[in-house]
Amino acid sequence: LVVMYSINVFLDFSLAQLGMCLHWLKTPAPHRGKKLTINLIGLLMSMSILAVTVAIKFKEGGWITLVITLSFVAVCVLVRRHYNRVKGMMKRLDDVLVQVQQMTGKHAPPVKDASAPTAVLFVRNFGGLGIHSFLNIHRIFPNYFKNFVFISVGVVDWKNFKGAEEVKNLESHIAGELEKYVRLSNNFGFHAESIHSVEVDTLAEVEARCEEIQRKYNKAVFFVGKLVFEEENVFTRFLHNQTAFSIQRILQFKGIPSIILPIRVIKTVK
Repeated sequence: LVVMYSINVFLDFSLAQLGMCLHWLKTPAPHRGKKLTINLIGLLMSMSILAVTVAIKFKEGGWITLVITLSFVAVCVLVRRHYNRVKGMMKRLDDVLVQVQQMTGKHAPPVKDASAPTAVLFVRNFGGLGIHSFLNIHRIFPNYFKNFVFISVGVVDWKNFKGAEEVKNLESHIAGELEKYVRLSNNFGFHAESIHSVEVDTLAEVEARCEEIQRKYNKAVFFVGKLVFEEENVFTRFLHNQTAFSIQRILQFKGIPSIILPIRVIKTVK
């Protein structure tokens, strides 16, 4: 363990100094040359100590550390490659945007009828995935729902956990994306509204919001989109969260009707 720590800690130092060197090369800033020199010296020192440590401790367990560390790196590369591949396969859903713009007309926002059937759709960013779910509801239940409610719960993670301003920016972004769904639904001739929040525990917030909507619209049905891959493998099973099933389980326990909409991800042929 001591050997593993000594090798990996200087590997981390080397990567950190390398990242700072690249940062100063790309970012104009006062005294950039001085800062770059300091980080470059740190990089050379860290790499020198790393190389010496590996050479001296190689037969004393250093090779095991290299195997374990490189294995983790390989797994990370494969995970990144998988997400990039899925992102490419999902681009076809964004083509729906063009088709929808041609289908929609201009309608005045209808009057809300809280007693009418209401579809509540969980969405994220405005794009092909959410629009595909919206159109699927119309395909499965033609001319049934009169109201649409779009709900999104933003997650406070490492990307935006940098202060209150970042959280406000995230909330503003979510509100703007939901407003696009509201306008889309209005253009189809339906009353629509949106509900959003930013939380750390998303499932608890989803449960509270759903109960609130259920009290407001007594004929509400909740819809959650779920990616379904053409070819299942270990990555699709473990890398894509089970949020849809978790939400459905919570709502069903509360006696609230919910439906999971399959979103097919078809493998593209190059």
